[in-house]
Amino acid sequence: MPLSAVRRRAFAVFAAAALAACAAEPGPSEPLQRIEEQGPIVATVQAESAAPGAVVAVRFTNTVASEFWFNPCERSVQRLEGESWSTPIQEMRLCNSMAYILQPNGERTEDVDVPAGLAQGTYRFVFTMRAPQTPDVAHRPASTSFVVR
Repeated sequence: MPLSAVRRRAFAVFAAAALAACAAEPGPSEPLQRIEEQGPIVATVQAESAAPGAVVAVRFTNTVASEFWFNPCERSVQRLEGESWSTPIQEMRLCNSMAYILQPNGERTEDVDVPAGLAQGTYRFVFTMRAPQTPDVAHRPASTSFVVR
């Protein structure tokens, strides 16, 4: 049975949203890798130190009048080496496809897990956030640092 134009359009929107939610992280040559140390979203780790495998609270502060969508489970971790940040090999992660909403000029706190295999050192999280009106543009805020002991 052929689909009506309305059903085809609804299916296309649903399929596009599902594919975007399941998209892999971009490779190092893609512009999405630009980390924002000072951008519209401030991510503050609420602990100075954490053990490997611990869960830490991260406060997300939106400094602009735009709404952002993100998932705190979908994050990468960077290690401070000398004066620059490197991305160690990341473990495989399965995250629910959920959009957490950061309201315009708002803030919210979410729990984020520290990978169990991290060696001692200074780390930070990097998140991916998108504004619903411009979903093809991603912001990649880096959190404040924390020490793994």
